[in-house]
Amino acid sequence: MSESAREAAIGFGPFKFDFSTLELRRGAEVVPLQERPSQILALLLKSSGELVTRETIQAELWSPALVGEVDIHLNVAIKKLRTALQDSAKEPRYIATLTGRGYRFIHPIEPAAFERTTRRPSSVILSAISLLSISLLLIVGYWSLRQPELPFGTSQRIRPLTVSEATEFDPSFSPDGRQVVYASALGSGRDSSLFRLDLETLEATRLTEQSQRDRAPAWSPDGKWIAFLRYSPEDCAVHLLETETGQVLDQFTLRDCTLRSPPWDADSLSWSPDGRHLAFSDSLEGEDRRGLYILSLADRRTRLITDPPAGSDGDYFPRYSPDGRTLAFLRGDDHGSSEDLYLLDLATLAEQRLTNDNVTIVGFDWDPRSGELVFSSLRGSSLPSIWRIAPSRRQAVPFSGVGSGAILPRFNAVTGNLCYVTWIDDFDIWQLPLSDQRTAEGAPFKVIDSTQHDSSAVPVGDSRDLVFASFRSGKAEVWLAGEGDPVPEQLTTNPAARESGSPSASPDGTTIVYDSLVDGNRDLYTLRLSDRRVTRLTHHAARDVLPSWSVDGNWIYFSSNRTGEFRIWRISPNGGEPQPVSQSDGFCSLPDPDGRYLYFNSAQPRRVSRILLGDLDSEEEVLEGVRWGRWLPGTAGLYFFSVEGGTRPRIEYLDFETRSISVLATLPAEVGHVAGNRAISISADERRLYFSAGLLIVDLMLVED
Repeated sequence: MSESAREAAIGFGPFKFDFSTLELRRGAEVVPLQERPSQILALLLKSSGELVTRETIQAELWSPALVGEVDIHLNVAIKKLRTALQDSAKEPRYIATLTGRGYRFIHPIEPAAFERTTRRPSSVILSAISLLSISLLLIVGYWSLRQPELPFGTSQRIRPLTVSEATEFDPSFSPDGRQVVYASALGSGRDSSLFRLDLETLEATRLTEQSQRDRAPAWSPDGKWIAFLRYSPEDCAVHLLETETGQVLDQFTLRDCTLRSPPWDADSLSWSPDGRHLAFSDSLEGEDRRGLYILSLADRRTRLITDPPAGSDGDYFPRYSPDGRTLAFLRGDDHGSSEDLYLLDLATLAEQRLTNDNVTIVGFDWDPRSGELVFSSLRGSSLPSIWRIAPSRRQAVPFSGVGSGAILPRFNAVTGNLCYVTWIDDFDIWQLPLSDQRTAEGAPFKVIDSTQHDSSAVPVGDSRDLVFASFRSGKAEVWLAGEGDPVPEQLTTNPAARESGSPSASPDGTTIVYDSLVDGNRDLYTLRLSDRRVTRLTHHAARDVLPSWSVDGNWIYFSSNRTGEFRIWRISPNGGEPQPVSQSDGFCSLPDPDGRYLYFNSAQPRRVSRILLGDLDSEEEVLEGVRWGRWLPGTAGLYFFSVEGGTRPRIEYLDFETRSISVLATLPAEVGHVAGNRAISISADERRLYFSAGLLIVDLMLVED
C-alpha cells in the first residue's frame, strides 16, 4: 500500500477505514470499535497480505510492564475486531490466524474516500473474565449486539460505554448523571477494583486498587460517597469511599462472605433517597439463608426487614424505589440458581411477589420515568434479555430496543438513559492427553470448535465420541460429535423445551441422560442412541438437574430440591420412584471410576465432599475452594480447575494418598475461562481429559435517547 493511502483511507469489502481517526464504517454507518482493536486493524492493513506477529502487535500497542497479561488483552482485542467485521476465525474473510505466530489481513484493499465526521467515534468493548459456571448455572452463548428501534424516542443509539479491556460490571450513575462508577476485573482472577467514568470524555479514573475484590458500588444521593462491598480472604464488609478525597471507611462487616461467580453475580447495595440508610443482604444469624437489612448510617445499627421461607436461598439485590416507600428485591431458590422479583412495603413490611418464572434474574432497576421495574431474565429463552413489569399490573413484557445477552440494567435518573452489561462468549471443547493419571502428555488442543458456546462434553462409553451442550442452534441443546465427523449431530429437538443440557452417557455408551426445561419445569430425560428414542424420566414439580450414571449403569444420580433443599437422589434408568442418597444438602454428584464413593458439592458451594456408597453417614470433606462443575474424581485423585495465583486457569490434580496437588496444564493463552455444568470429564482409561474453555467478553453499554 502506498504511504498516501495509509495516511488517508482504504476500503475492503463493504468497509472503509480512516487511518487518521481510526474510524471504521460499513457504508455510511459508523461501526462501533474500541481504540485497541482499531489500532490492530491499522497495523494489519498497513501490512496487508503479510504476517504481523503477535510480538510485533504487543510491542507496538502494549506496555512491557504487562508481562503475563498481554496475551489475554490481545486475544480479546482480536475477538472484538472480528466481531466488528463479522469475521470468523475458522473461515476468515479478512483476518487469518497463523497459529502461534500472528495474523494476516487477506482481503483485497483499495484507496477510498472517507467523509469526515465531527462527532466522537464510538467504540465497542468486548473484554475477558470466569464464570459461570453460571454456574449460574452457567448457561451462556454467543450474543451479537443489535440496535433496533427503541420504545422511547426516535433518535436513540446504543454505544459502548467503557474504554478498557478488563471486565466491567455493576454500573451506578452519579446523582448529577455525568459520571458512572463500576467494578472492573482482569483475566480469570476474581480481584476487582472500582473505576469512575466521565460520560462526556469517557476518561476512567481508578478509585481502588485491584489487590482487593471490590464490587457492587452505589452512589449516594448527595454524590459525596460511594458505598461498595469489599471481599477479602478474611471477611466481607460494606465500605464507604469519599468521592472528594478517595478515603475509604469500613462501615459494617457481613456474616455472609461467599464470593460468587461470575463476578457480577455478587449482590448490591442501595441508598435510601434521603441518604440516611443503606439496604444490603446478609445471612440470617446462625443460618445459610440471607435476608435484607437496613443499615443506619447515623449510628451503624442494622435492622432485619425480611424473613425468607425455609428452603430458600434467601433475599438479595435490594433496590429502593425513587420515592423511598418500597424496596424491590430478589428471592432465590434453595441453591441460588433461580429467583423471582418481590416488593416490600417499608411501612408495613408486607411483601408482594411480582414474577413466578423459576429462572435466573441477573439484576434489575427502577425506571425513573415510568415507575416500572426493568430486569434481566432468562424467561422465555436460554439467553438473558431485558423485561419490564409494572407493580400494578404484574405482567412482564419485553423491553424493546436491547438485544439478547443483556444483564444488570441501570438507569441514569437525570437523562433516563439505560446502561446495561452485555457479553459475547466463544467456548470450545479441548482435550488434554495424559501419559498417566498425574502427568500430561503434550499441550491441550481443540476437538470441537465453533463460534458458539460448546461445553459440558463427556465421552460416550469407550469410544472417542462425545456428547456435549451447545448454543449453535440458537438455544441450549445436546449434540453428538462422532470421532472423525466434522459435523456434530443435534440430539435434542423438543420445540417445547426452552433448553436442554448437562448430558451424561451410560457406561455401555447406549443411552444419554440429560436435564431439560419444559413448561417452566426442569426434569430428566433419557435418549437411546440406537433409535434416538426420548423418554421422560422424572415427573416432579421440583428441579431435577445434573444427572450422572453409576459405574454399573443401574442408577442415575441427580440433584433435586424436591424436599425443599437440593440433595442427591438416584433413579433407575427404567424409571420408577427416586431414592434419596445424601442425608444433608448436596449438588452436582459424580461417582469415582471404582463406584465406591460418590462425590458432590456440599452445602458450601465451593467445598467438594464425598460419601461411601452404602454408608450415608460417611460424608467427608475432600477439597475446599472449587465450585460445582469444575472438578472430576479419578481412580486415585481429583482433577479440578484452579485460577488462584494467576490470570489463566490451571488443571490440577489432588493425589488422595499423598494429599499433594500438582499442576497438569495451564490453559493456552488464547483462552481465559472455563464453562459448563460439567466443565471437565475424562475417558474411561483416564488418558484423555476433556474441558470447555474460551473467551468470555463483557462490556458496559449505554442506550441514549
